[in-house]
Amino acid sequence: MPKDFRATMQERAIGRQLAHWRNELELSLAEASQRVGFSSAKLSMIENALQPCSTYDIMALGYAYRVRSDEWQAVAKRTDLAARLRHEEPLLEPFDASTDFTAAGRDALYLQSLSGYPLATVLQCDQSARAVAKPDTSPYPPEAASRHLQAHRDWTSRIHRNNPIVVEGIIPEAALEHVVGGAQVMKAELLHLAQLSELRHITIRVMPADKGAYGLAMSSTTLLTFAHKQHNTVVHIEDSAGGRYVEDPTAVERMTARFEQAFNSALSERLSRELLAELAQQTLLVMNVCAHHALPTAFCRADARPFRTVASLLSYEPRCPLLFPISGDHQQRALRQQSR
Repeated sequence: MPKDFRATMQERAIGRQLAHWRNELELSLAEASQRVGFSSAKLSMIENALQPCSTYDIMALGYAYRVRSDEWQAVAKRTDLAARLRHEEPLLEPFDASTDFTAAGRDALYLQSLSGYPLATVLQCDQSARAVAKPDTSPYPPEAASRHLQAHRDWTSRIHRNNPIVVEGIIPEAALEHVVGGAQVMKAELLHLAQLSELRHITIRVMPADKGAYGLAMSSTTLLTFAHKQHNTVVHIEDSAGGRYVEDPTAVERMTARFEQAFNSALSERLSRELLAELAQQTLLVMNVCAHHALPTAFCRADARPFRTVASLLSYEPRCPLLFPISGDHQQRALRQQSR
């Protein structure tokens, strides 16, 4: 084994695939090692990406687990590409990190996320996750919609189990006013975020719109920190074109520092929670007004353009007078939004 071996995310994805083959057959490490002729220690090290594996290892495991030849050959090809990457040879095929991100998250102890639209999967409520996955509105490629829903279920189970993942999330204020799935879904999402922020292992901070640039891309950016000392912290960046990992230690260190800077610049946990509750109240207000005037649902004006905020509803007062009382604080905030 190379001294100070540090597995890449590609190699760790391969290790998880090998463990998946073994688990499908319900074999213990001892039983599997007897089949393939490896020691249990070596097999465990390979599956956990604590030592590199060769294409021969993949072939031997593929035969031992009776995996289809085209399937184990594809993994062997990825193993060869990972070895070339380790020696700084150019990759022949891209590695779409979005297909691996959820599985990698199962091994993470600590997650730091900055997301615009859509919100980070770990922060979405069930209704929002389904709305984001709809083919006509999804920002993801068609083949990724079902994967997104499965990822949402996995992340939800992780934040509610006995040893939950620790999450720090930054949400730009503008993302909270982006209507996804209609008013009812938006209200559910805002209340869900407020409830999550009350959990001891989840911290959510809202970045005010007037803070300007803060050094991180507006696409979904997530830092994953792992338990094992041989598994470095990585950054996952995802947009509609797919996902990629940033693994270079210098780049990761720089992005970690920028995340901390943005986190400290955002609203406090208490003010963020109050803002989430306020926006949920505003959303409910708009729903009530639209219902009273028999307007189309999902924040819709009579001219089919959306009410995205209470400010937009107030600006439409000549056609749709506001019949429900609104607090002074909410009204001042709405007028500020309208003036932006």
